[in-house]
Amino acid sequence: MKPRRGRRLVLRIILTIAAVALVLQLAPLGDIARQLAGAQWPWVIAALLLQVLLRLVTAARMQLLAHFQQLRIGFWIMLKIVLATAFYGLFLPGGIAGGAVTFVKYRQYGASGAAALTNLFVNKAVAALTIGLLICTAWLIDLLPASDGNLTLPRLALIALALLVLLLLPSLLRLTVSAFGLAPRLQRRFASSKGRVVQAILAALSQLQLVRNLGWWQIFSLILAGCTAHLIAVAGMFCFGLALELTPAFSTVTWIFGVVFLLAMLPISFANFGVREASMILLLAPYGVGAAEATAWSILMYTGPLAAALAGAVVEAALHRSRDDRHEGNVAIREQTVADPVTGATRKQLRQ
Repeated sequence: MKPRRGRRLVLRIILTIAAVALVLQLAPLGDIARQLAGAQWPWVIAALLLQVLLRLVTAARMQLLAHFQQLRIGFWIMLKIVLATAFYGLFLPGGIAGGAVTFVKYRQYGASGAAALTNLFVNKAVAALTIGLLICTAWLIDLLPASDGNLTLPRLALIALALLVLLLLPSLLRLTVSAFGLAPRLQRRFASSKGRVVQAILAALSQLQLVRNLGWWQIFSLILAGCTAHLIAVAGMFCFGLALELTPAFSTVTWIFGVVFLLAMLPISFANFGVREASMILLLAPYGVGAAEATAWSILMYTGPLAAALAGAVVEAALHRSRDDRHEGNVAIREQTVADPVTGATRKQLRQ
């Protein structure tokens, strides 16, 4: 391990331990256990079912983009990639590092490096744009006065404005993936270069150009799938809260989920452990949610990724077993068909 990587690993371990220690200082373990023991399991089961739906929608969104890129990666393979990423994400710091796992999996299933990188980049861009829109909209709705829990005119106007921005997001995504118009110029300027690095960059730019040339409806379908996935995740978080008899407004849960989601993308701690709980305590405190309740809520939320990770472990084990079987089969075939240069007998016949 390189010294710099070793220092980063030690720093992340220290940050994880410090975050967990802070959480336990604010919320004693006994109080957290009592909250979890009193959880209403019908709501927990509903939340877990939403987590299953979330993985299916995420795989469908990724497969849709792969289809637009003309990559031959089917839905079930994409679901395997999603689950495998969830498994390795337990041990990697942050969602950004988890993206590296997704990249490797794309390559294993036949995608070029440029196509895999573009798919990751566009998916991250869609996730960031849609979660940013949801955070801003939900937070502003939270600030506006409500009338007996009903939607007031200012809130309705804000929702209408958010929908208008949603319709404009395809154009913004086009600008993002084309590096604000620089990609075509860079391609023309360095097209004659022979360097491997330059050629790899040009290949990635070519893939980005392919995405930029998608129709408005194609890009909007990606954004709509991204919003759907986020709202399913928010609904799951809301159900976990109901399991603990915690009932903040749905708009409150939406923007808090968005902040926690963005924090999870940073390589701060392992699997966002400790950081997620501390941020939940801080963000939910103004809404009358105690530290033990917020921590129990966060732990329940972790059961969804944990279940996905266990499924990913099964997928990875089956994948490695099939590779071993193929390897043993290839060895057996070679032993039966490759003849000894002196005797003319196959290796299998020589052993007999």
